[in-house]
Amino acid sequence: MDLAARARTEGGFVSRPSMAVLNLEGGDPRDLLHKVSTQALESRSPGEHAPAALLTPKGRIVATGQAVLGPGSSEASFWTTRPAAERAQPVLARYGMLLDVEVFLAPPAAWQGRCVGEQAESLLAAHGLPVPQPGHVAQCDRGTLLREDLGSVPAFWLRLHEASWADALPHLAPDAYDALRIVEGSPEEGIDFDDETLFNVTGLETHVSWSKGCYPGQEPVVMAKHRGHPPQHLVRLRGDGVAPEAGAALHRETRKVGFLTSVVGAESGWQGIGRIAHAAATPGASLQHDHGEALVVDRLGESSPQA
Repeated sequence: MDLAARARTEGGFVSRPSMAVLNLEGGDPRDLLHKVSTQALESRSPGEHAPAALLTPKGRIVATGQAVLGPGSSEASFWTTRPAAERAQPVLARYGMLLDVEVFLAPPAAWQGRCVGEQAESLLAAHGLPVPQPGHVAQCDRGTLLREDLGSVPAFWLRLHEASWADALPHLAPDAYDALRIVEGSPEEGIDFDDETLFNVTGLETHVSWSKGCYPGQEPVVMAKHRGHPPQHLVRLRGDGVAPEAGAALHRETRKVGFLTSVVGAESGWQGIGRIAHAAATPGASLQHDHGEALVVDRLGESSPQA
């Protein structure tokens, strides 16, 4: 059984030390996140959360993560990575001044990471942790949890208060977690895309509301969605034989059309995520790399995750 298959069927807890949380307090932080992010939050209730992104006026990524509404009307947070949080904090703080909302980086939790796999719900329950329902935050004396699946695989974010207690959890190796997210077509900020990337390239369709009003970057995002297309797409790829390395160039005939961002080997061939020019990012298209051929499986955001 390969790494991704083992991670899917057995599951476990994996530490994510790069995780970071921006706390928003005072005023109306839900209104702030609704106005500044790509997600519609005005009708959501305390204790709910939704995937969202913060963009530049030109539609490039500032940060992606989870917009979390606290139990009180004057509390909210944005769960993301530390580099993204450092970019997002001054953006949110600038708009927050107009709404009397303070924005600051929360201290890291004693243990922070994910629980993933088909057995994830059972693992949480077996260790006395609540199982949050989709779109809802769960809190207990041990910490805070929310659900964000990896493609078709159940997955949860956790921020726990006691590292010593977390050490006893059944841990999943980071490379097994990475293998699973790659196979499931779940791109990771800082690896598959960065703060120079246009939002539409990522395929993060769940992070945006196409019906909400104005937000920074809305015009280029909506135009690329409804009146054209982005110049590139993140796609899932697979191939036989020797796996190329992340960063390897991909060609169609003699022309370079993109590169691999993440790769994992499997029992039969390899799978990966790549950033490919629009004209070449067609499901079923054959591309070439130094060791052989790469087949485009689908564009992220348009995929049906593999079994």
